[in-house]
Amino acid sequence: TVLCMGNAILTAQGVGGGGDYTYDWTGFGVTDTIFPAPAVSTWYYCEVTDECGSTSALDSVQVIVDGGPEANAGFDITVCIGGTISLNGSSNTPNVTYEWDVPLYLDDPLISNPLCTPATAIDYQLTVTRDDGCWNIDSVSVSLSDPPTSDFNLPVQSCLGDPMIIDYTGNADQAGTYNWDFGTGTQLNGTGSGPYSVSWGNAGIQNVTLSVYWNGCTSAPLTQQIEVLAQPIIDAGIPISICSGDPGVIGVAGNPAYNYAWSPIQGLDDPTSATA
Repeated sequence: TVLCMGNAILTAQGVGGGGDYTYDWTGFGVTDTIFPAPAVSTWYYCEVTDECGSTSALDSVQVIVDGGPEANAGFDITVCIGGTISLNGSSNTPNVTYEWDVPLYLDDPLISNPLCTPATAIDYQLTVTRDDGCWNIDSVSVSLSDPPTSDFNLPVQSCLGDPMIIDYTGNADQAGTYNWDFGTGTQLNGTGSGPYSVSWGNAGIQNVTLSVYWNGCTSAPLTQQIEVLAQPIIDAGIPISICSGDPGVIGVAGNPAYNYAWSPIQGLDDPTSATA
């Protein structure tokens, strides 16, 4: 007898001898039918006697406890508010059916991997049933998180060709998918949320855009701008000749937005001016 759950039904029946039979199941008393509920496979013994004093007969039967089909509801998962995620039910037992309880927020509670769009945190119980009626259950918890954000740090200005560090500062973790767009910039290194090192070969206003997919939701794209400055043009002026001890002027008219540094500084009245 194979048992997958509940009680087995064991019935003894005497043959031969004379008169009525008496059935004595070890541990269960005198009765022809018993209903054991073993947790493990167990042998049961029954002694049969008749009214004529014949030699008693002893027989046994094994109840094999079958654990039933495997039920695996998957790991506990988190989905963002308003997001959709798949439950990951499975069984290594062939020819089984699936049923999720409660069916709330599921697109189909009778498949192994329904889509879940919860409005609140919720626990699900998965029942996996074999074609002979044996079943097992497992459970999974679905919790809620805030939707991902696209925030990141970007310098306001950069010089042409200089590497700039760009770093994600939003609420998603490394499990998120980060969709970066550096425009005409060249990504020198970095993956996922970063940080990234990026340089630009074109002067002017450049755009960096990011969206993040995390826990079943995609953030609204965020675009920030960086001003890439061209390298300044250096003009130290034409060579001059002066007599020893006489003053002279080197350099050309400067741009007040620039800083200047002459080297060496010996003999210069102002080594930080465009002209000295």
